[in-house]
Amino acid sequence: MPNLSFKNFLKEIRFPYLLATSVLIIGLIFGGFEIIRITLLDDFDAEAIRNLHFSRGILTAISLLGWIVWTLYEFRKQFLAAIQHQGDQFRRIMNNASEAIIITDKTHTITFWNDAATSMLGWNRKDVVGKKLEDIIKIPVASRFAKRGQQEIELDVNDHEGQILFVALTMTSILDDEGNIEIYTYTMRNLTARAIRQAQMARSERMASLGHMAAGVAHEIGNPLTAISSIIQLLQRKIKDETQLEQLGRVRENINRITRIVRDLVDFSRPKSPEITTMNLNDTINEVIGLLKHDARCRNVQFNMELESNLPPIQAVPDQLYQVFLNFVLNAVDACEGISKPQVTLLSESDDLNVIIQIIDNGSGIPANIKERIFEPFFTTKEVGKGTGLGLSVSHNIISSLGGSIKLESKPGNTCFTVILPAVR
Repeated sequence: MPNLSFKNFLKEIRFPYLLATSVLIIGLIFGGFEIIRITLLDDFDAEAIRNLHFSRGILTAISLLGWIVWTLYEFRKQFLAAIQHQGDQFRRIMNNASEAIIITDKTHTITFWNDAATSMLGWNRKDVVGKKLEDIIKIPVASRFAKRGQQEIELDVNDHEGQILFVALTMTSILDDEGNIEIYTYTMRNLTARAIRQAQMARSERMASLGHMAAGVAHEIGNPLTAISSIIQLLQRKIKDETQLEQLGRVRENINRITRIVRDLVDFSRPKSPEITTMNLNDTINEVIGLLKHDARCRNVQFNMELESNLPPIQAVPDQLYQVFLNFVLNAVDACEGISKPQVTLLSESDDLNVIIQIIDNGSGIPANIKERIFEPFFTTKEVGKGTGLGLSVSHNIISSLGGSIKLESKPGNTCFTVILPAVR
C-alpha cells in the first residue's frame, strides 16, 4: 500500500526547479531595482540609496519565501493526490481479485480485507478492520515462519455462519527497508467445490465397484434362495405338526429377509430404467404419508405437511421417487424413536430452476462421523434385521440419475434432508 512519509515527500520535490526559479526571482527583483536606481534615483543621496537596497533585500526575501511556500504547497498537494490515486488503484486491484486477501500489521491487526474475503467468509470489511486476525478466523499467524518466508497450506476454516470451508492459504511476511517485518498478507482460495467434486468422483468409483460386486452376489444368492423358498412352502403344506410349522415359519421369515436384501442389491446394482414421465411431487408425498398413517411404526408420529400449491412438475419415474420418499420418511420415523412427541415435517417449494423437498424430524440427530458415510451402501446404524443399509444409497443414486442432489443438515432435535430436482417450466 502507498506509504506517505516526509522522507518520501522530500524525494518527490524537484530541487533543481526550486533553485532555478529562485535565481530567476532574485534576478528579476535586482534587475528591476537597478533600472529604477539608474533612471529615477540619480539625484538621491547615499542614505536613500541604502534604504532602497534594504527594501530590495526585504522584498527579495519575502518574494522568495512566498514562492517557496507556494511551491511546496503545490508539490504537497500533487504528492497527496498521487498517493490517493495509488491507494484507490491498489484497493480496486485488490477488491477485484478473485481470491480472498487479508493484510495485517506486525501485531496481526487487520488493516485490509478485500471484497472476495467478504464473499468467501461472510464478515464485512468495517466489522473486521482493526481487530486481531485470530479473533475472526482460526488460521496460523504468519509470524510463525521465517522473514520473507512464504508458506501455502490447505486447511478447513469456519465462515461467519459456522460453515466449514476447505481453502488453500498462502501466508507471506513483507519487510520494510530496514529488514523488519512490516505487514503480513494472507491469500485464500476456496477449494470446497473441488473437494466435493473429488469426493463425488471417489464415491462414484466405489459405487461402480460395489455395483459389479452386488450384481454377482445377488445372482449367486437369488437362484438357490428361490429353490429353498419353494421347498419350505411345500413342507408347510404337508406338515401338520404345530411346532414344526412354527419353525418353518421362522425359516421362511428369514428367507423373506434375505429376499429383500437381494432385491435391494439388484436395485442398487442395476437400477430400473422404466419410462420417465412428468409428475408432481406433492402427489407422491401425499401417497407416502397416506400409506404410513396406517403403519404401526407411525402410530404416535405427527406428520406435518407444508406443500406449495402450485409446485412445478418434474421429469421422473413415479415408482422410483415413491421409493425414495418412503425411505426418507421411514428413516425420519425411526430417528424419532424414544421421543415423547415425535414429529415429521415435509415441505415442498420451488425456485426458478428447481423443486425442493425437505424431510425434517425432531429426533436425536446424526453425528458428524455418521453423516459422512450415510449414503454409503450397506452402511446402517440400525439393529440387525431392521435395515440393509441400501435404502439411502439407492435413493441417492435415483436422485443423482435425475440430475438432482441431496443435502443433509443435522443437529440434536432437528435433522433435515433436502432433495433438489430440476423443475419442468
